[in-house]
Amino acid sequence: MAACTRTYTQLNISMGTVTVEDKVAIGAPLTPNWTFASPATTWYCTQNSHYAPYIQGAAGELSRYIEGGQTHSVYATGVNGVGIVLSAEPARRRGVQQGVEKALIASISTQANHGYVVQYKLIKTGTLSSGGSVNRHVADTWMISRGSEQYPIYVTGTINARIPTCDLAGGDVSRTVPLDPVRISSFTGTWLGKKTFDISANCSNASNVTFRFTGTPASGNSALFASTGGAGGVGLWLYSRIGGVESTLSHNGTRTVAVSGNRAVLPLGAAYHKTTGALTKGLLASTVTVNITYN
Repeated sequence: MAACTRTYTQLNISMGTVTVEDKVAIGAPLTPNWTFASPATTWYCTQNSHYAPYIQGAAGELSRYIEGGQTHSVYATGVNGVGIVLSAEPARRRGVQQGVEKALIASISTQANHGYVVQYKLIKTGTLSSGGSVNRHVADTWMISRGSEQYPIYVTGTINARIPTCDLAGGDVSRTVPLDPVRISSFTGTWLGKKTFDISANCSNASNVTFRFTGTPASGNSALFASTGGAGGVGLWLYSRIGGVESTLSHNGTRTVAVSGNRAVLPLGAAYHKTTGALTKGLLASTVTVNITYN
């Protein structure tokens, strides 16, 4: 009777220590390349058996991952936000039915040892923690029928997650930007008294930082920020200077800059700007709040 009998009791995948960076979307690979597990799975098959590798998660599938038109089941590793996909014979076409990976069936004409390699890749399945240890019966693999021919697949190792973090530089958490005093008679245009400065964020494992500015828009000109000082007919003009180009920043305005040397630096400028009504002497005082997001 045609049959295949396993040649050892389980397949052990030792990942060692794997460092992943939390810079991808949920469902995307944390490790871009497939890694071979060693040794390959082998069976001793009688003549006229069929060659059909199967893999199924020991605790079912978490989700599915599609690559190159092929669908893979994603299985739990036990580390928050990290799943694993397993691939038998990547050169063959595979399909998923209720969490089962199956290669094409081929005939075995002679009695001999036959087998296939297993590859794995880590997938982001949710919010990452700082990582953790893996020591888990992840899946089972078999040929033809399950029974005594089944191999459990055990995965061991350590996953370190590099999670991006950014904080506003200490001097920018609460900062006063003093504008030089100006005379009303000097206001021959719409703005006066530009003052340039930078704000920055200190980052780890981040690529980009987005700065968002919020405040009370000036009456009669929502592109400006309102003043709470005693001067009349004037508001705050806030602008960015990325690449040397001045561009107005209004309420809810954002600018995104790249992280370089673990810092994201946004060049800015501020000035007095006419709003509505007559200019009167007094103080310009305006409060703008900045929040950062990063990836």
